Amino acid sequence: MLDRRSILIGAGVAGVQLAFGRHAAVAATATPASPFAGTAVEANPLAKLFQSIDRPLPAIALRTAAGKTDLSRLRGKTRLVTLWAEWCVPCLIEARDLADLQRTYGGETFDIVSVLTASAQKLDYAGALARLDKAGAGGLPLLIEANGGKRVAEAFSPGPGRMGLPCTLLVDANGRVRARALGAPIMSSLPMGSVRRGPDGKPLPMRLTEAEKQQLSDGSQRSLWSSADGKTLIAALSNGVLR
Repeated sequence: MLDRRSILIGAGVAGVQLAFGRHAAVAATATPASPFAGTAVEANPLAKLFQSIDRPLPAIALRTAAGKTDLSRLRGKTRLVTLWAEWCVPCLIEARDLADLQRTYGGETFDIVSVLTASAQKLDYAGALARLDKAGAGGLPLLIEANGGKRVAEAFSPGPGRMGLPCTLLVDANGRVRARALGAPIMSSLPMGSVRRGPDGKPLPMRLTEAEKQQLSDGSQRSLWSSADGKTLIAALSNGVLR
């Protein structure tokens, strides 16, 4: 029997990639500065995936159920903002678990918000809602970049020419992005091929095959956000750990 393990799955310009192993995933994004340094959740595996940055949310045009808005208007409370697209399988796995957390922890001081960006199908608001519902993420607050716009994805990409999805942002009440995490920490028992290693012995990123993407889409996969560590980190965010 295969052991269930955590893999960090992310998307590059050529498609979905993954790195095997919890520690490999953390090492791939760890930086000297952490938004959670000195807090009770500093050692949380999910907290370790976030890289400290400090920049205002850009004024990128978005749509809501009620009409037009822009990204920079996300102010007034702490938010975890997940960027996703309908073609990004790990994004949708993560969205389902984040929707569950939003129902428990969302409120006056904290919310989890999803932003559709780089939609290959150019989904409108109703289409994006339907896609989230199909993924089991119904009820997750939604903003969309209309007509397949990808400015949000590009604004927070890992580098020129790369589409950095999944991507999760931590935004404070002043509308400043305090941290970013690239990739979705998926818990999976799927046989994802052989692990290639670099000269230093660390696992190298590997691309998912179409068959592996299909396996991840079967509805049985969960992200680390569904674990006790996920609940602990979201509870801390809702209680004001991000100062």
